[in-house]
Amino acid sequence: MAPIIGGLLAVALAAIVLARRPRGRASRAFVAFAAAFALWNFGVYQFRAAPDADLAQRWQVAVYIALFAAPALYVHAVAGVPEGRASIVVYAGSIAAALAAAMRFDLFVSEVRRAPEGWVPLGGPLAIVWFVFTLGVTVATFRPLVLARRRRPPERASRPITLLLLATAIRLASPLVSFAGVLLVRSGVLDAALPPIVVGATLVVVCLAGVATLDTES
Repeated sequence: MAPIIGGLLAVALAAIVLARRPRGRASRAFVAFAAAFALWNFGVYQFRAAPDADLAQRWQVAVYIALFAAPALYVHAVAGVPEGRASIVVYAGSIAAALAAAMRFDLFVSEVRRAPEGWVPLGGPLAIVWFVFTLGVTVATFRPLVLARRRRPPERASRPITLLLLATAIRLASPLVSFAGVLLVRSGVLDAALPPIVVGATLVVVCLAGVATLDTES
C-alpha cells in the first residue's frame, strides 16, 4: 500500500505546484519528475500484487519506463533547464537504456520470483550498469547546485538550493544504503534484510524538490 500512497502524494504535490505556478518552466519540469515517480510507485504496487509471473513482468516494464525517465527529469527539476554536455549525456543514457530494454528487457530484469511481500525482480547484466549511471547523474547534479549557490545572493539562493542539495544527497544515499544492505545479508553479516527505504526516501526527494520549485518560482 505504501507505493500507492507515495504516488498519490506525488500527484497531489504536482497539482499544487502546477496550480500555483502553471507557466513556470521549473514547475513544468517538476511536474514531469513527479509524474515519473507516481508511475514508478503505481507500477511497483501492481507488480507486487500481480497474480502471475507474466503480468508481473509486464508491470516491471512500466516500472523501468519511469526509471529510464527519472535521471533526465530530475536534472530538469533541479536545474530548471539542463545545460551543456551533462544534459546530453543524461538524455543519451536514458534513450540508450530504453532502446536496449525494448530489444532485450531480460538484460535489465532476468526473471521475477515470488517472495512473502510479493513478486521481486532479479536484475540482469545491465541492471548494475543502469544503477551506476543513475548514481553518476545524481553526483553530477551537485555541481550546478553549488555553482548556482555561489552566483546568487544568499538571500535569494539559500532556501531553494539548500533544499535541492538535501534532496540530491538523499537521492544518492538511499539506493546505496539499500544496495549495501543486500550485500551484508548475502555475506552473512546481517541475518535479515534492511527495510525498504528507496520509495520513502524518493517521496522525501519529491517533496523537497516541490517546495524548492515553489520558492524558485515565487
